[in-house]
Amino acid sequence: SFIIQKNLGTFGDGGALLTNDAGSDARVRKLRNHGSAKRNVHSFGFNSRLDDLHAGVLSGYAVLALVLTYPVARHPLSTIPIHHQIPGWAPGDGDPWQSLWAFWLVQHSLLSTGRLPFFTDLIFHPLGADLWYVLVILPPALVALPLLGLVGLVATYNIMILGSLALAGYGAFLLARRVSGSALAGFLGGAVFAFSPYHLAKADADYPPVLF
Repeated sequence: SFIIQKNLGTFGDGGALLTNDAGSDARVRKLRNHGSAKRNVHSFGFNSRLDDLHAGVLSGYAVLALVLTYPVARHPLSTIPIHHQIPGWAPGDGDPWQSLWAFWLVQHSLLSTGRLPFFTDLIFHPLGADLWYVLVILPPALVALPLLGLVGLVATYNIMILGSLALAGYGAFLLARRVSGSALAGFLGGAVFAFSPYHLAKADADYPPVLF
């Protein structure tokens, strides 16, 4: 093992294996590289463990997301990220409530009718209304579907928002680190991208699905 605290260490996880068996050698080489022996030829394999650096970066973005969406961290079952757009109005102004309702509507329609809710008479009753914007929110709503039954609507919505911010930062970190060669520059680049005023505005005052 060449893990970072060993005498012969690497920045993350690493190691060496010696063998005189060609079959074992070929199998280990595949396992270390997602089952690939050569480019674009894959079989079963995995290499999905986060090393200390990547786990720390992802955790850092998660903490930033919690801080910048406070008080969601304190009341995750009863609060969502929202910036009230009309002073003095009761909660209900702003698109986050519409997105929260759309999450519920997708779940309700799929489980009760087996169809996507492109039309509903739950609003503008009895005439109803077309809901073509469901196509925009459908991808995150489908991802959230298993969570809705486990933790409820509000907690699921918060997990999706916080997770999208953290993962957006992590994706930008991977790109920035690859381009710059610096982990610090990568972390700062990921933070600037994920927590830019545009993304935070979309998270708490406008239309959250754009984040996903």
